[in-house]
Amino acid sequence: MKSLLRKLSRLGRIGVNRRFLAVDFDTRQLRIAQVDRLGSRPRLRKFHTEDISETLDLQDPSQIGEFFSATLKRQRIARSAMIMNVPRGQAVLKPLHLPPGTDRDEIAGMVRFQVQGELPFPAEEGILDFTVEGESSGQEESDGLDVLAAAIRQPVLDFYKRLAEAAGLKLYRLGLRPYANARCIEACSACSEGRITAVVHITADETEIDVMEGNRLVFSRSAVVKVPPPDLLTDEERKENIDTVTAEVVRTMQGFLAIRHGSSIDLILVAGGTGIERGVAEMLGQLQQLRCELFNPAESLGLKDVEDASGYLSVIGLAFGSRGAEKAPFDFLHPKRPAVKRDPRQQRKIAIALGALIALFVMVGGSWSYLGAKAGTLKALQRTKREEEKKETSLRGLIRRVSTIDDWVEGGVGWLDHWLILSSVLPDARDVYIDDLRTNETKTTIKVHTPDDMIVEQKMKGSFIFTVHARDSEIIAKLVQDLREDGYTIKAGRDGQDANSYGYVRHIEVRVFIPSDKELDVKNRKAPPRPKDDDIDAPLDRVKKKKGDKK
Repeated sequence: MKSLLRKLSRLGRIGVNRRFLAVDFDTRQLRIAQVDRLGSRPRLRKFHTEDISETLDLQDPSQIGEFFSATLKRQRIARSAMIMNVPRGQAVLKPLHLPPGTDRDEIAGMVRFQVQGELPFPAEEGILDFTVEGESSGQEESDGLDVLAAAIRQPVLDFYKRLAEAAGLKLYRLGLRPYANARCIEACSACSEGRITAVVHITADETEIDVMEGNRLVFSRSAVVKVPPPDLLTDEERKENIDTVTAEVVRTMQGFLAIRHGSSIDLILVAGGTGIERGVAEMLGQLQQLRCELFNPAESLGLKDVEDASGYLSVIGLAFGSRGAEKAPFDFLHPKRPAVKRDPRQQRKIAIALGALIALFVMVGGSWSYLGAKAGTLKALQRTKREEEKKETSLRGLIRRVSTIDDWVEGGVGWLDHWLILSSVLPDARDVYIDDLRTNETKTTIKVHTPDDMIVEQKMKGSFIFTVHARDSEIIAKLVQDLREDGYTIKAGRDGQDANSYGYVRHIEVRVFIPSDKELDVKNRKAPPRPKDDDIDAPLDRVKKKKGDKK
C-alpha cells in the first residue's frame, strides 16, 4: 500500500500538467518538444532545434536559461512545466544485489548504505536514486533483488535548477538520458521481448551506448568523443570521427558480452543529430556482421513534418517517460529516500491526542453560538463604555474651567471692580490712554508714607501695572493723584517722551498696589462722558450702516 502511494505521488508531480516541455541540449544544439498528455499516450505537438552560439558560456546556467527563454518567445512556444535529463557522463551507475526477503520500505536505506562507499565523490555531495530491476532467481526460489542505483553530484542538480529559474520555468523532473532513449525505442516498437538491442546515441559532446534486453535497459556506457559541426569537418576529419565513435561502440559491446556470457546482440540502432550517424551505422554493420540501422522515430510515430527526427531521441523519450516511475524510474529532483521508521507507541499517542483535539473542536463548536451571543453583548457594553468615557472627559474639562473661574473670583482681589475704578478716574480718551495692562496676585508688604510724613509697612493683596500715554505730564500727575485719593499705593516710573503722531507725547509706567484692607465702593462710580462723535453705544444696525453694509 505504501509503495502504491509513493508511486501515485511521483506520478502526480507530472500528471497534473496536461502540457509540458521536454528539453535536451548539448554544446551545439537545443532541442525542444511541446507535449500534451492525452490519457496514457502523449501527443507531440511541436518540435524545434536551435543552434547554440559559440559565444554562449555553457558553464553558466543563467546564460543557457535566458537563451532558452528567448528561444521560446521567438518560436511562440507557450511556457509550461519542463522535464529534462542528465547525460550518462554526469551520472554514476552501480548495479546492486539485495538479499531475498528485503522489505520494500528498507530498499532506499540499504541502497544508500551500499553505494556511499563506492562513489567517486563524498556521499553527502551526491543525489542518489535507484530502480528495482527485478528478482534474481535461483534453482528453487528467489535469490534476492537486482537494483540499479544512479548518483549525480549536488552541483549538477543545482545547475539544472538555476537553468530553469533563469528560463522562468518550473522544473518538474530531472531524469537520466539512457532511460529516456530506452523509452523512445520502446514507443517505436523497435525492440522486442527476448532480443538484445544496442542503442548508439551520438551527441556533440559524448556518445552513449545503451544495451536493452526487450524493453529493459541492462547496460549503459558513455564515451567522450567531441564531434564538430559537419560544415567544419574535412572528409578526413569526418572519417576519423566515425572511426573513433565506432571503436568506442565496439569496445563497449565487447565489454557487455564479456559480462553476459552466452548472450549476443541482435540489433544496433544508431541515432543523433551530428551528421556522422549514417557513416557509423554503415561501419558497425561491416565490422560486426550485424543488423545495424539508422534509427528514425518519425516513421513509427507519424512525425512526417519533423526533420532529422533521429536527433530528438532523448526528447521523445522524455515525453513517453513522463507517465510515471515505471517508465522513468530515476528522478534526481525527487529521489527516493529511506522511509522514516515510526514507533507504534508514538503513533498511538498521536492518535489519542488527535481524538482529544477533535473532541475539543466539537465542544467548542457546540458552545460557539453561546459565546457568539455573549461576544455581541460584550461589544455593546464596550461601545457604551467608550461613549460614557467621552462624556466624562468633556465634563471634566468643563469642571476644570469652572474651577479656574471660581478660584479667580474667590481670590479676593476683585479685578473687575478695580478696573471699574480705574476707568472712572481716567481722563478723557482724547487726553490719555493706557496699554500693557497686567495683574499680579502676589501678596506682599511694602513701606508707604502716611499723611503725617511717617513711613509704615502695609500689606498688599496684589497689584496691577499699566503704561499711561498722555498729551502732557500734568494729565499723568492728576491720574496718579486721583488713584492715591482712592486709597491705592502708587509707584510711578520715570516720565518719558514719545514721538507720537497723535499727540500722546508723554508716557510713564504705573504700578498700583491694592491694600489688603481696602474696601471697594463701586456703586457711585461713573465713567467719564464720551465724545459726541463716539459710536460705542450706537445700535448695531446703525454701526453697520455707517460702515457701508447695505443690509
